[in-house]
Amino acid sequence: MPFGFKLALLFLWLVYLECLCVQNDNQRQIPNDDALNFMKKYGYLVSDNGQSEAIYSEENLSNIIKNLQRFGAIEETGVIDNETVKLMGSPRCGVPDIIPTGNSSRRKRFATISGWNKRHLTYYISNWSARLGENAVARNIQKALDIWGGYGRLTFTRTQSPDADIIVAFGRQHHGDIYPFDGPGGVLAHGFFPSGSERADEGGDIHFDDEEEWIDGKSASKETGGSESTDFFTVALHELGHSLGLAHSDVSTSVMFPYYQGWDANSQNYLDYDDILGMYRLYIQRRLKEDEMTPQLYPEETTSTRRPWSREPEQTTPGGREREESTEAGRRRNPWYFKVFANL
Repeated sequence: MPFGFKLALLFLWLVYLECLCVQNDNQRQIPNDDALNFMKKYGYLVSDNGQSEAIYSEENLSNIIKNLQRFGAIEETGVIDNETVKLMGSPRCGVPDIIPTGNSSRRKRFATISGWNKRHLTYYISNWSARLGENAVARNIQKALDIWGGYGRLTFTRTQSPDADIIVAFGRQHHGDIYPFDGPGGVLAHGFFPSGSERADEGGDIHFDDEEEWIDGKSASKETGGSESTDFFTVALHELGHSLGLAHSDVSTSVMFPYYQGWDANSQNYLDYDDILGMYRLYIQRRLKEDEMTPQLYPEETTSTRRPWSREPEQTTPGGREREESTEAGRRRNPWYFKVFANL
């Protein structure tokens, strides 16, 4: 075979390989099952009537991934890269980042859902982590509420009645709502927004995963504040933001940023400007019932009897399905539909 002919064949083969590589580089990236489940869980993908991810165009998927990356304050590449995989495995709040609203196309610097229609709220501590004890839980909950209340002209009182506006509870795995915890790491806690007008008795509660290694930042030492531990106050401040009506923020310095960023011994945990704007919109700009303004923007709250939480984790029924929501406190929460996440 002539040498020139061999060179021509080699050239054509190299051109073919180059074209093949370009084609592979430009192929649409389809996220794996873990990534898809994450995006569905936190509101980035909405699956209607069992339709698969194949209905999303390449451009749409890229924008969805960029949105996920924006809420994690990482580079918006539009692909599931190593940083995105790391982000999806980070400890966080269980409340969805994207919550459908009537005006979802409008993007705001801060995000709110709905607020309470009164300025004095009560809270009930149903149980507490053995790692923290009742006093530490009560002190940190009151401290966090006072911080939020100072920017919304709100006051809070602890009560021994489970009929309180806000119930604080610790649970494991399936714990009475339809959002089971996942053990250490992952979802740390979730909170429920105030209900609007129909089910006011089911809003505002916050649940913490009792399997987390909770610490009280005020008394933490090098031994108790290791890398695997989670500061209770930091998470409580975030979840109570949901309880008062704030959704997640993509501002990394905001208390309502969805991912846990660790305990800072030097931080005073002041609210970010983003958080303050949200409270202003919910409780200062909007007139409440006690402000003696008419007409009422929201109907009167109804009264109902709530059953207290058990310190024992909820059990699953045969086949691994959750207990029916009608049992115990099981009817109490859905972060999407308010007393609706937030996965801190």
